[in-house]
Amino acid sequence: MPGKRLARARTRNGYTQTQLSQLTGISRDRLSRLERNRADPRIHEIRKLCDALNMSADWWLRNDTAPPDALKRKIDKLNTDQRRLVILIFDLLENQTESP
Repeated sequence: MPGKRLARARTRNGYTQTQLSQLTGISRDRLSRLERNRADPRIHEIRKLCDALNMSADWWLRNDTAPPDALKRKIDKLNTDQRRLVILIFDLLENQTESP
């Protein structure tokens, strides 16, 4: 997970490193190292960050760009439960297209 991607997602969600640390249980120092690409995330950290930042693990692990702006604006207007549902739907659709 590139550090810049994590930093952008954190600030887009309106969190400081301290706030994200409290939300995820990942130390602020560790978050700082992840954002500066000085450490690689552990699987459980990726899951916690995805949950806190309303992102799919697929988004974190790919090298493509963030969602298009229009879609992002619509998703930003949703509450947390609605965002999770949208992410679940996207994940299900993606899995269908990958199946033989």
